[in-house]
Order: sequence, then structure tokens, then C-alpha cells
Amino acid sequence: MSCTTTFQAQLLLHSNHLDDLRSSGLSDQTIERSGCYSITNHEAMQDVGFSHLQPPALALPIAPPDRTVLDLHDVMLKPDKPRLHKNGRPAKYEVRPNARNRIHVPLAVRDKLADVSIPLVITEGWKKAEKAAQEGICTVALAGVYNWKDRIGESSFPIGDFEL
Repeated sequence: MSCTTTFQAQLLLHSNHLDDLRSSGLSDQTIERSGCYSITNHEAMQDVGFSHLQPPALALPIAPPDRTVLDLHDVMLKPDKPRLHKNGRPAKYEVRPNARNRIHVPLAVRDKLADVSIPLVITEGWKKAEKAAQEGICTVALAGVYNWKDRIGESSFPIGDFEL
């Protein structure tokens, strides 16, 4: 399965966001393939469903296993000035309010997922998965330690992406 980004030529990545991605060991090729971009104004922040946050922010597109084209509006954000949790700690990464939990599958490993002879690594965090995939490791990412399940009322169950 191939997966491509839409309107990638229009995306801008600010130098501080590029430095952040590079400091995680991501190559320029991985950064470009993943479709990362910078959000610098309120309209763009609102467009991706984060009107409650202040720009600027680094947008990390989520690539679930059932999607063949990246939706650059379905992102995880890393705000330059994160909001604080109730416990006073910064919320380093943000997902859209009320969004379903999804697995991120780096584009570099999509073709390996169907091969049961290749070990699959599940990690926490988009950048870790992209780095592992860059190094040839078949890796998928959860947004956080507890983001492997969905909840309906009082019931919780593994997210549907695991079936895929």
C-alpha cells in the first residue's frame, strides 16, 4: 500500500520545528515524507480543530493503517507554548478534543505490516516510531501509554486499528 500526502508543496516548516525533528534523529527525507508542518496563525489552528490552543505549533500528521492518503488536518500538535495540565505539568503533545485514538503507521513501514514474518514494534510517540521506521524497524505508534483503547460509557476496549 502506498500512502502520499496532499498539498505537501504548500507546507512550511519553521526552523525551530525542523530543529526539533532533527534532534530526534529524523532525517530530512523522513521529515518530508511524514508531512510535518508548522501552524503559525489562529485560522490554521482552528482549521485542524485546535481553536483552544495558541499558535505556533508543530503539526505531526497521523497515518492510521486504513488510510492511503495522509489527511493533513488529522494531526497531533506540539505547541511551542504548551498549556498546563491541572497538575501544573505542560501538555507536551495535543490531540484534537474528542478524537478517536488511532495508531500511527509511518509511511516507510506500511508495506511491511502484512508480512507476519517481520516483527512489529509498538511504541509510544510519533517521533519514536518515525525514527525506528527510518532505521528499518517495523514500528507503529500509540499517542500515549493509555491510548490503545477506546471507551463507550463505562466500557473500554482495544482500538479498532489493531484489527487492521
